[in-house]
Amino acid sequence: MMFNANKQLLLTLIDSGGGAGGARVRYVMLKGRTVRAEGECAAAQLPSGGALRASFLGRGSYFDRVDAEVKSAKMLPFQARRLVEGALAFNEPFRVRFTAGAAGAGRQRLNLLAVPEADFAAAASQLPTQSRACERIALVESAIAALVAQETPEPANVLWLRGPNLLGLVVENGAVLARLLDRPAVGAGNTAGADDGNALAGRIERMRGSLQTAARRAFPDREVSLHLALGELAAAAPSVRGAATDAASSSLETRLARRFTGGEPRAPLQWPEVYGLLTLANGYSLLDTDYQQRAWAEKAALGLGAALFAGGLATAATAAARYLEWEQTRADYASRSGKVAADYAGLKPRLPTPPQLAALEQRLKFEGGASDFRVDALLAWISAITPNGAIIRKLEADGGKSGGAPAPAAAPAPGVAPAPGAAAATA
Repeated sequence: MMFNANKQLLLTLIDSGGGAGGARVRYVMLKGRTVRAEGECAAAQLPSGGALRASFLGRGSYFDRVDAEVKSAKMLPFQARRLVEGALAFNEPFRVRFTAGAAGAGRQRLNLLAVPEADFAAAASQLPTQSRACERIALVESAIAALVAQETPEPANVLWLRGPNLLGLVVENGAVLARLLDRPAVGAGNTAGADDGNALAGRIERMRGSLQTAARRAFPDREVSLHLALGELAAAAPSVRGAATDAASSSLETRLARRFTGGEPRAPLQWPEVYGLLTLANGYSLLDTDYQQRAWAEKAALGLGAALFAGGLATAATAAARYLEWEQTRADYASRSGKVAADYAGLKPRLPTPPQLAALEQRLKFEGGASDFRVDALLAWISAITPNGAIIRKLEADGGKSGGAPAPAAAPAPGVAPAPGAAAATA
């Protein structure tokens, strides 16, 4: 199924939903940072369209930051796995992800995360990954850290409550450095609904103490001053949340709440594991590389299709404009051609016939020759050839009826007779 590249469908699994309706999810449809739709539904009833990203809470996820000497970037995945194995975090198959950055002196700073394969498989099986492309599947902890990083790169202590699960995190610039989970044993009566205010406040106070210890280990030379209460704690009373929130932490929560528009008030604080997926780094996605490539290929194909469609529309619009121009030119030509034909039809009776044209041409030739006739040249010639004492009594000039020129253009030399028929004189 193709997705809309202009939208993001972000969601988190609320419960496993073993019933007929399947897993229940909380979702938000975003276009940029504007909420187009949000709500809760069964995973099989999610709105259509949108690039899918999802988060889930694992049983025993592992997070750490380690500075390691790395000789080759190609060896980083193997080294990351060896580091998790060395921490003895799992006694079952697990999946490792990491991001790396330079730590100086040829060392790399690795932000590690790992989750049991069984947890990932259980979550992925409840998502509609077979019917639609999926860009990210990540841990709730990573999504929360990504949301906080949208407003500050500084370290922060985060408390998050969803149902019976109370989570404590130490985060910095999108990475989770420490993770603590308080999940009451099933059957102990410690569900979210069974917790009274005092019991929950006690759990939160103990979590705060453990979180401060974890923060000191992560940052031995500085104090973490930002403290956030997210999830169901975002709307909890101050008596339940515990310690009063300082001004800097309150300002950070306000900025996070206002980062997205069009949705429910303070929704990013109540569902950080959903809204944080928008900027989650790909390095923290648990999806296999080949599956991510499928999502990217589908997104690229959609983008290419949209570009081709837009190009086709532009070409069609240009062709239509050129056709209209051609039609206008053709109409102008037909109109002018008709006018010229009408003018010619009106002028044709007034034009001379071929015989008239021939006579006119002959007359023009005569007039042209007559214009070259030189009387002074003729008289000079006659004077030169007339004997002494002779008197000329009559001089006639032929009008050129024989077709010849009436006189030469210049006076002839003495003793040379003029051209025949040019002139005749009698003494």
